[in-house]
Amino acid sequence: MSEPSFQHHAERARRGQWEVHTLPWDEPLNLSSGSKREQTLSKLDLLDVVTSLYHLKLGARGRLGRQLVRWWGPDEALLSCMEWHDADEQRHVHVLRRLQSLVSSKGEPVSRNDRPLDPSPLWRVAADGRGSADQALLHTLIDEAVMRTLFSRVATDNRIPLVRAVFDAAAQDEARHVDYLTAMASLRFEGEPPHRLVKLHASAVWHVGRLLAALRPYLASFAGATHSSQDQIASAMFGAASNALSDLGEGWKTAPLMRLVHSADSSPWMLWILR
Repeated sequence: MSEPSFQHHAERARRGQWEVHTLPWDEPLNLSSGSKREQTLSKLDLLDVVTSLYHLKLGARGRLGRQLVRWWGPDEALLSCMEWHDADEQRHVHVLRRLQSLVSSKGEPVSRNDRPLDPSPLWRVAADGRGSADQALLHTLIDEAVMRTLFSRVATDNRIPLVRAVFDAAAQDEARHVDYLTAMASLRFEGEPPHRLVKLHASAVWHVGRLLAALRPYLASFAGATHSSQDQIASAMFGAASNALSDLGEGWKTAPLMRLVHSADSSPWMLWILR
């Protein structure tokens, strides 16, 4: 699978590297200008958002290591893309952990007694490397597309400059990941016989369901951190998965199984299930 295009992706990844210390860590971290209760809720929402993405990133690193072994071969440009991807994930884990510590130390200690959240399902979904190499590639693409959307939403709609800077830097990395993974998957799946595509379509639907079910408890937190509704967050996540799969080719847009994903972002019934 040697393609000149991966040279472009590898070079783009190299140029896109950034250092954690360059982010505005000295910016004041004003969680809310409202009442003490609003400040507490803002802190809890932000901690939940950071924790959820931190655990997704931990899982992603584990699965990516296995994929590097699976795809090891003569295509050095493709391997470079994956190695830069791993470097990005390591940096994201570090920066999210630093932001989590900073937010936790701000103001009085807080706990969410009303709905304690367990992030371990997020790690398990992102780390799961079961199935074929093609299925793992497909699941990685879906995860990266959804995380890109979540990072972008927070970077755009949160009111704290440091949070916007951290999430914007990560979102740009995610955009590169989605681009090279889309190119990789398109090459892998081109010319696949119908019965193979049906299996991949089923695997995609299954993984979208697992990922969004694991993120479901965090919808309220993402909504709070972005000043939007839970429906809007759920719709954006479904839309991210739908767009990523549609970019793989016409068969990924019109197949009956794929319609479950493509229609979910505008389906009140599917959004109700997530709530």
